[in-house]
Amino acid sequence: MKWIFLLILTISSIWAKSNVVDVESIIKENYTKDVSIKRDKIILSKKELDSIKQMAKLPVKSKLYRYYKVESEGTVVAYAILISQKVRTKKATVLYFIENQKVKFIEILSFLEPKEYIPKDTWMSQFDDKNLTDEFKIGRDIPTISGATMSARSLSDGARLAIALYRIKLK
Repeated sequence: MKWIFLLILTISSIWAKSNVVDVESIIKENYTKDVSIKRDKIILSKKELDSIKQMAKLPVKSKLYRYYKVESEGTVVAYAILISQKVRTKKATVLYFIENQKVKFIEILSFLEPKEYIPKDTWMSQFDDKNLTDEFKIGRDIPTISGATMSARSLSDGARLAIALYRIKLK
C-alpha cells in the first residue's frame, strides 16, 4: 500500500511540474529584441488598495501581485502584470502586457473553467493597443461573448485592474 501511495505521489509531482507555465519564455516569444526580464511583486498599502478599487471600479481583495519588467538596453519596454481571479467557480490566470501607455495584448496562462468558455483569439485581440484611458466595460467598450459572458467580464475586469496597478505602482 505504501508503494502505491509513493507511486501516485511521484506521478502527480511529475505531472504538476510539466504543467508549469514559464512566463519569461512567453515574454521572450512576444518581443523580438534582446530583452532582460525582471520579476518583482507589488505589495499595496491600504491607501493604494482603496485607490485601485476606485480606479478599477472593482471589489479588489488582494494586496499582492506579481509583475515582470521587460527592458531593452536599460529602457523599460513593457510591464507584464499577472492577475488571477475567479471566473465562475474556478480561477483563471492572465498576463496583461502594458507597453507605451497601452494594453498591448493579453495572454491567458491558466483557465480552469470548461474549455468552451475560453474566449477566442479574435475576441481577445480587441484589447490589443487599447489606451489606458479606455474603461473596458462589457457591453459598451467590449462586446459580450454569447455563452461566455463571465469569461469576458473576468478578462475585462482584469484589464482594468492591471491598468490601475500600473498607474498607482509602476508608472
